[in-house]
Amino acid sequence: MAPSAEIAPTEVDGHAAVRLAAGALAVRVLPALGMLCASFTRDGVELLGRTDELDAYVQKGSTAALPFLYPWANRLAGLRYQA
Repeated sequence: MAPSAEIAPTEVDGHAAVRLAAGALAVRVLPALGMLCASFTRDGVELLGRTDELDAYVQKGSTAALPFLYPWANRLAGLRYQA
């Protein structure tokens, strides 16, 4: 049986974010910042916590956190999808 999934609006250092969770795993992505993944946890343990560089990313467009490869590394045929 697949783990239950959760999608919830949240915030990371003052930036609007979305929390995606399934089973023991959870990520926080920032849609306005190019779908950056600023947090990745497993069983509540932070495995990736790269929020210290978010302001530099906003100001310079520099690299920070983990890119989500939106829109899915150009592997989808359409521009709109529903989940």
